[in-house]
Amino acid sequence: MQTASKLRPFGMRDKIGYAMGDLGCNLSFQLISSYMFLFYTQCIGLSTTNWAWIIVVSKIWDAVNDIIIGGMVDRHKLSQKSKFMPWIRIGAVGLVVFTILLFLPVQQFSQLGKVIWCLVIQGYIESRTALVYGPFNPLYGVGAVALTLALYRYRNRGPWLSFLSGMLVGSAVEYGCSFLQELILGSRSWDYSHLPFNLNGRICLLYSIFWGVLGVLWIKRLYPLMAKWILKIPNRVGKALTWVVFAFFVLDAAVTCLALARWIQRMDDIPPQNAFMQFVDERFTDERMEKIFPGMVFTGE
Repeated sequence: MQTASKLRPFGMRDKIGYAMGDLGCNLSFQLISSYMFLFYTQCIGLSTTNWAWIIVVSKIWDAVNDIIIGGMVDRHKLSQKSKFMPWIRIGAVGLVVFTILLFLPVQQFSQLGKVIWCLVIQGYIESRTALVYGPFNPLYGVGAVALTLALYRYRNRGPWLSFLSGMLVGSAVEYGCSFLQELILGSRSWDYSHLPFNLNGRICLLYSIFWGVLGVLWIKRLYPLMAKWILKIPNRVGKALTWVVFAFFVLDAAVTCLALARWIQRMDDIPPQNAFMQFVDERFTDERMEKIFPGMVFTGE
């Protein structure tokens, strides 16, 4: 513990640093507080009633979120050199990204869609299901494996290396999954063509930044925590559980591919060839598939 006599004097560099940090935060906060209401009600077309509910929910979440983040900062030290600096850097990236997202043109959304968008951007998590059974998405599973393989050796290095590596690895996984889906199924589950700095609509700078943030959180906090829990499971139970989960996901993926294939065939007015395909049509109707995959677009349409 350093004594007061050994601490570096608080000089002009510190004053400028604190001033610039406060200036940056207040520029973003003033932009949001001054123009977000006008933007969403006048430009986007959100009703004032829905806007009022957004403010109520977001403020309640803000009160809870402050306690959660404060506890995380107190309990977890991401760097040996500084307790707060890694969290400040992560927060700075998040502030820039979500400030941009707040003012994206989403006037084509429904009233419910606009409300959900506002709540998601103000701190809620969006879930994207990609299998017919359960809230699972293989993209994030493949991404987690790729991030682990690529970043594990650098887990004790600085967060910026994990961030940049996470951007590259996550973007490569997302591009590859999008390409294979279109090649095999003739469809896309996402299209970033309307966002700036996109590559063939499969990846874009904004979501690459998300992958970078996820890379830092995964290799620094989530993966070590999950590995610690997994090691507590007895080997015999762990192996059996692994095979059960693996078999479930294989079955889930197979049923998903079959349901998607019949969905595509129904669009082309191809009738079921046998009783089993008839059962698939009855089980996975067009309405159900549209609910499971609301953002899927078929490139042949």
